[in-house]
Parts: sequence; C-alpha cells; structure tokens
Amino acid sequence: MEIDDLLLNLSESLSQKAREPDVDGYKPLGYQIDFHSSTEKGRIILGGNRSGKSYSSVVEMIWFATGTHPYKETPKPPLRLRHVAVDNPHGVNKVLKDLYRRLTPKRYLVDNSFDKSWRVEPPSLTFANGSSIEFMSYAQDLDSHAGTSRHAIAFDEEPDEAIFNENLMRLIDTDGCWWVALTPVEGLTWLYERFYVPIMEEDQNLFVDIFKFKTRENSYLSKGAIDMLTTTLGAEELSTRLEGEFLSFSGLVYPKANFAPVEPRKGMFTFAAMDHGLRNPTAWLWFQADEDGNLFVVAEHYATDMLVSDHARIVREIEGALGLEPTYRVGDPSIVNRNAVNGQSVQTEYANHGIFIQPGNNEMGVGINRINEWFNSNRLYISDRCTHLKKEIKSYRWDEYTSRKTSTRKDPKARPKKKDDHAMDALRYGVMSRPFDDLSTITVAQPVFNLPLTGASVAVPVDNYVPDYQWRQSNLHHVYDNELGSDW
Repeated sequence: MEIDDLLLNLSESLSQKAREPDVDGYKPLGYQIDFHSSTEKGRIILGGNRSGKSYSSVVEMIWFATGTHPYKETPKPPLRLRHVAVDNPHGVNKVLKDLYRRLTPKRYLVDNSFDKSWRVEPPSLTFANGSSIEFMSYAQDLDSHAGTSRHAIAFDEEPDEAIFNENLMRLIDTDGCWWVALTPVEGLTWLYERFYVPIMEEDQNLFVDIFKFKTRENSYLSKGAIDMLTTTLGAEELSTRLEGEFLSFSGLVYPKANFAPVEPRKGMFTFAAMDHGLRNPTAWLWFQADEDGNLFVVAEHYATDMLVSDHARIVREIEGALGLEPTYRVGDPSIVNRNAVNGQSVQTEYANHGIFIQPGNNEMGVGINRINEWFNSNRLYISDRCTHLKKEIKSYRWDEYTSRKTSTRKDPKARPKKKDDHAMDALRYGVMSRPFDDLSTITVAQPVFNLPLTGASVAVPVDNYVPDYQWRQSNLHHVYDNELGSDW
C-alpha cells in the first residue's frame, strides 16, 4: 500500500468524536493546549501525520479573528490575518477551506453564511466583525507576499525561507505573531538550522516555542490504522510521520563524535590547524595530544570579516592566555595562492605577523575516513569550549538530492554538504597532520613553533611581537611526521 493510501486510511480512521461541527466543540489535547497557550511571537508545530497540527492551527486563527481566544489575550478585532499553504488548488481550496468551513461557527460569519463570507479570487474569508483572513500559497511569486501589515500569519507546512522572511516583514507594524505547522519530511532544512538546532540543542532564546505533536497521542485515531502505517515505513521516516522528527535523507558525516569537558593543559604536545575565509568564517583549532597519542581539540577561534593581521593578533592572544605553544600549524592549502594585485599570499601575510603555517592535506575522502577512525576508536575528543566546532559537527551531513524521489533511486552522494564546514575543514587538516598511531611511539621534545617558511618575506610583526625562528629540540634527530615529512 502506498504512503498516500496509508495516510488516507489513517485520516478516515478518525472517530466521529473528533469531527465536531465547529470550534465550540473543540476539545484540545494537552499538547494542543500548550501550543494555544504560548505567548511567544513565533511558534513551530512539528507534527506527525494526523496529529492535529493543521486542526489546531486553523482553530488558533479563528480565535484570533473572532477575539474569543480562551487561553490568552489577543489583539482586539477587526484583525488582518494571513494563512499560507503549499498551493491553491489543494492546500487552500481543499484542505484549509474545508477546515475553516467546518470549524467556524456561523454566528461569526457574514449573514451566518460561509459562502457569503468566502471570496473565491483571491481567496479570503471575511468575518462579521470585520476581521479577514487572506489565503496565499508558496507557489506564488515572492512579491505577492508583500503588501500591508498583518496581525498574525500561519504557515501550513514549511515555506521557503525567502517567503517566510517576506511574510515576517508584514508583522513589524503590528508586533504580530506567526506559527508554522508541518510534518518535517523535506530533510534538515533551513527551519531546522535556523530554529530547531539553536532552540532544542543549544537552548538559545529566539522568542520561538517548538511543540511536538505525536500521532500516537491523538486519542481520536484508531490504533489499527496507526499499526498499519508502522509496518510499512522505515524507522527514520516513521519517526517523522508519527513523531514529527526531522527526516534526514543522508546521515551525519561523524556520527560517533566525542565531546568532553576537556581544558587546555600546559606542557602537552600542541599543534594548530586553520581554514581561511574573509566573508566566510576563518576557523582556527588547537589540538593537544597525551602520552597515549589521544587527540583533544581544546580551543577555537571562529570569525568573519577580519583582516589577517587581526586573526594573527587573536591567535597569539589565545595561545598566550591558554598557555598553548604549538609545535606547528597547518592550514588550508589555498593560503599559498598569491594575490594577483600585490603578489602576497595569505600564508605570507600570516608570516609577516609572526604566524607560520604549513599547507595541510586536503584529501576530502581520506580525511573524513581518518577522522572517523579517531572518533570510532575513542581517541579524538572535542572540548565543550569549542562551540562552533560542535555546532558544525552536529549538522555536518552527506550531501543529498533535492528530490526525495531521486534520493530513493540513486546511490548516496559521496561528499558532505558544502555549507557551514569551515571548522570541519580545519579539523580535517589538523587530524591529517598526525599518523593514526601518533605519539604513543614518538618521543617529542620541547615544543617547536613558528618555523620559517621558505621564500616568505617577514616584516616587523604587529604589537611588537618578535617571532622565535629557532627549531627547539632536546635530541639531535628530527621528529618525523608521515604527512608533513621530516622537513617541517
């Protein structure tokens, strides 16, 4: 049985008790009351199919329009409202129109008639008190979503971010509110990155509440219909269809990443890795290794729109404050490319300010495999202080096809998504600079750092910082690295 048939069967299994004639008979379940009671400017319902998310969204809009909200104070009618759906033929003219027809008490409508209150083109619903709801779709041009201010806007399923942003502009004058009701089947979208991760995983206050509507908690559904659905879907899609969990068509690149409250320690073998950017972030990471060869990423620097001189100053400040003395630094190989105007490279610019960087190994596939080997063997740990690195690791996924249908027919893509990966690149350069069995078999002398680069022009560094060019070691032989060789 196809998924659409299963969902139709699930819908038809709603008991007569749930099919009340209008909002007067609406008996919200506990999780629906939580949604209605929220006073945040933004609300997101992550709901399974037939969990009651669209039902609650329409009821909320009717209460706003009529000024009869039982759980909180709302603006006094008449209000200008908007409800946006996926398309007009189905989303507006079938799904939403039918819900508003069934749920709106006739006493609130023009001449007690839904048909007299409903305008076909452009779709809108006018109430006897002067409130109105205009209906729009994601299929319309972005400019169509402009216009005058609104007191509240509801989204049925997830909109494109540009459409969402344009609608938010309509709420500024009224200090209005918005909510989205969706089953998150489109993957880890902008909504996941912009709201879900910061709120649910990082506990940030974005003035947005997120609610989980679970299909199994809808007491108006028959158990048999739900059981039929569970026997035909995979575990991940089932968690989306029934639990409202975000569905990923592709997995995490580093599923077994280790995070720990480790702090920098003086005297440990230390090295640094970086990925350069200007408008994109520049990411610096500091690694330390213990006597057993385990690696710890203990500090980071992550910033955009800064000059190399500023980055160099901050790098030295971090190393000084934490007592870090890098034996070497590796970075994005592109830093050796010379600027066409002044002939300088990023590598040379850093050298001019006392920071010497060797080009790292940029083999993507090999590097990802190496990092997973370190994580899987519990020999690589990320400090809790590395907040940007942690955030990137948790959202760093293999690239996926834009079409869900295509993703089921083709082999998975072999590269991660090229987005928010600057700390990921720095991590790869750093890990690839160490042999996997690393320091457990190598005796490292006193830290070696600030090695001169062949052909680099060194000017007087900023802040009166004088680089130490001396190779310092307590024994006579070179420490060999199987990636950088014996000359680093």
